[in-house]
Amino acid sequence: MHSPLQFQLAIAPSPMSRQCNSVLVHDEFDLQGACDEPHLIGLRTLTDHIDPSLLRGVCTVPVLRGMGRAFATTTGSTSASQDDYNCSMFTSRLDDFISHDWSSGRWKKTLALLWIYNGEAAVVSSMITATVVCLCQIAFPTLLPRPFLYQVQVCGEKLEVRVGLWSTVFAPLSYFAFLFFWQRIRSTAGLSLRILFVDKFCVDQVNEQHKSAAILGLAGFLRHSERLVICWTPSYFTRLWTIYEIASWIHLQKSPGSIGVQHVAQTIIILVGVLALTTYYLLTPYLKQVLSGTFLGTVLAGMFGYVASNSVASLCLIHKQLK
Repeated sequence: MHSPLQFQLAIAPSPMSRQCNSVLVHDEFDLQGACDEPHLIGLRTLTDHIDPSLLRGVCTVPVLRGMGRAFATTTGSTSASQDDYNCSMFTSRLDDFISHDWSSGRWKKTLALLWIYNGEAAVVSSMITATVVCLCQIAFPTLLPRPFLYQVQVCGEKLEVRVGLWSTVFAPLSYFAFLFFWQRIRSTAGLSLRILFVDKFCVDQVNEQHKSAAILGLAGFLRHSERLVICWTPSYFTRLWTIYEIASWIHLQKSPGSIGVQHVAQTIIILVGVLALTTYYLLTPYLKQVLSGTFLGTVLAGMFGYVASNSVASLCLIHKQLK
């Protein structure tokens, strides 16, 4: 294992830090923008140990509440609410350490976290809903009628097939309900929730002494975490604190397999794809007299392609940055 000095020099190899065996950080610590100020005053030593009285975690529900309203500010701790800190609790271990940069927007990060913690449940629930609705549509035709008549050609014969759109309606509704509310459903049902480290919730933003000690011991939170979850954006590797978190994880000799990287653009591609397909299947029967299904599909495919192309460009950037 690297010694603390070697580790600190690896992340802050300035002449001053070499002389003082310390890492330069700003006197007024701001976990959302620390070390971004042009003038650095004072010396502090970062450590991978944290006082047990400062080790706190927060469950997934408050983090995702209000579409991630806690991520709405990028101005730092001055606008942080003590209510957020009160949502956290003392703990001896953390399931996930959420690593993100505050220069990125609230919505992308929130969608990424929703996909990480609710995505699997959303996919499973939509598949189950579609299957159940299809069976009910066959078993109870009066309850779930199939109003649309299609002619299909099979082996040279034209057959008339009646089609309903109930699965197309209920499956996406189930998907988005679970995507946005699965953690709250788990909490209401009394199921266990993952305990996270999210800086806005787990670092006291009011008590300056506690805040400074928690930031200096940021690697201590990582020591007690089982997984490092990275919400990657194009600006992620331009921030000192996010690089420090990854360096700390490596320094602590954590398993590389315990790092999860979620590209925020990937979530957007998935959601836009689901909406485009749902819109296509819902509107085609109604608009077939005015617009052909091919035309509608082309328009939706073009919209999806535009979003996907922009997202893929940033997906390529992550490989370049890592290299």
